[in-house]
Amino acid sequence: MWKKILITIVLLIGYIYWGTNALEVNYFTLVDEEIPSEFSGMKIAHVSDLHNKDFGSAMIDKVAVEEPDLIAVTGDLIDSNFPDTAIALEAIEGLRAIAPV
Repeated sequence: MWKKILITIVLLIGYIYWGTNALEVNYFTLVDEEIPSEFSGMKIAHVSDLHNKDFGSAMIDKVAVEEPDLIAVTGDLIDSNFPDTAIALEAIEGLRAIAPV
């Protein structure tokens, strides 16, 4: 029984670690007749919920490879428990070098 509990705890810790350290890329195509034709083919990168995580250049590199026309940053950029604005500002500066944010 204790082995099952230990395995469950290890898997849970691994899942939590992955969930707070992984960079995930998803692709969506939005089609709607109400979107003006000027937006046809526009690529928008949506960066969300960084929570002061320092991804180094990995996140910037992933966004740059996509060559977006615009970058939208939403969600929690700064974690209220660890409000290190320098990390957040560095991320924004890196993104600004790629496209308008």
